[in-house]
Amino acid sequence: MQINASITHRGITIHEHDVPGARFSWTHEETGSAGIARTAEEAIRQISGFFGPDPACRLCQGHGTEDWALLAYASCANCFPEDAA
Repeated sequence: MQINASITHRGITIHEHDVPGARFSWTHEETGSAGIARTAEEAIRQISGFFGPDPACRLCQGHGTEDWALLAYASCANCFPEDAA
């Protein structure tokens, strides 16, 4: 299996493999979690869904919403880039 390319989301490397089907995989060594996906966007959604908001995020302060003081639900563009589109 050959790795074609890789991207990083929230410190986790997503590898693209040269195989049919689930072409993308990711592994988080500290928690022992991993996933496979058909697209890179699906892998990013898996990582964001598994880990939730980033506690070190400067935009949302780890709450996962843009307006964390009012807790209005507009996903943080840094923690959940797939929702910001």
